[in-house]
Amino acid sequence: MLYAYNSGLRNPYIQNFSFSIQRALSDNLSLWVSYVGSTGNKLVRSYDVDEINILNNGFLKAYQTVQTDGDSPLIDAILAPIGLNSTTVRSNSIFQGYFANNNPAGLAALLESSLLSAPVGGRLLALAGLPENYFSVNPQFAGSVMTDNTGHSTYHSLEIELNKRLADGLTVQGSYVFSKVLGSDSAGDQAIFFSDYRTLRNENLDKELLAFNHENVFKVNGLYELPLGPGKSLGRGSHGVLGRVIGGWQTGAIFSYFTGAPISFTGANGLNTSLATATATEVGPMPGGSVQKVGSGVVYYPGITQITDPSVANITTLGNLRALSGLKAIANQSGTPILVNALPGQLGGLALGTGTAPST
Repeated sequence: MLYAYNSGLRNPYIQNFSFSIQRALSDNLSLWVSYVGSTGNKLVRSYDVDEINILNNGFLKAYQTVQTDGDSPLIDAILAPIGLNSTTVRSNSIFQGYFANNNPAGLAALLESSLLSAPVGGRLLALAGLPENYFSVNPQFAGSVMTDNTGHSTYHSLEIELNKRLADGLTVQGSYVFSKVLGSDSAGDQAIFFSDYRTLRNENLDKELLAFNHENVFKVNGLYELPLGPGKSLGRGSHGVLGRVIGGWQTGAIFSYFTGAPISFTGANGLNTSLATATATEVGPMPGGSVQKVGSGVVYYPGITQITDPSVANITTLGNLRALSGLKAIANQSGTPILVNALPGQLGGLALGTGTAPST
């Protein structure tokens, strides 16, 4: 594994900004309305720059040819040094899973690895007359990690707060926050700040709602002093030990409501071997989420079912590849697919964090 750092690496910084208006509604009731925002700039991020390339070298077409029952001269040339070809590779247990599960990039990574081309990566490709960096820039390494300042985050919110100061033994505070927090890398602290891009071809695809985003947050808390003890409705004339025992009691309550955090609908990665979350492709409207109890627990999207992914029908039956496929899709109550996996050479069509988890 190779690690490198941008020569201009600098300390990240945060900018905070806010604007507030306060209004007294009565002698003991006040209202605050605020805008609060922040940006995280030049955040440290590490990612693998050796993204597998299958789009600009003819390999994707060759893969699809073999997957759909054809013969590819390119695949034949690459596999010849290990005694395989387009036909026999479909029955080889080492390679079958890549063809059965729409994973051309995984196959490409295997073909350039030292596992098949010892002692260094890319050797098998060289024997086929191809450049050793046919699939990735640095095949001699298990990965090439760059650390730079490409991370970024933003937070914007509307905050409303209502305060009722103590009167008649009661004080109440209520607040509502409408907010959105976006980031271009995963949330949280990691020792190496590692977070692969979905693809280096379009880094903007990584902008997402971060895991701790809750769009609507409502909180209320209050205290009530019980009318007991000296000078109160009950026990007005008490004094001494009795007054101290029955007086000064308070009761309180806290209520909070959060809309759910973002969730992603994941699927197979048909483009590369990135460790970033791969998403599904939406081909029909998702039903609204609602928590329902079932015998084994709870479900959030009632009525949906799991079916064989429609793309499996395009996989050849030779070598038993179609039967070996584990690709599944999500269907609605009528059995119509609504979420499917990406096809070879593609990323899932959904953005990250497009769903919303149950409220709390």
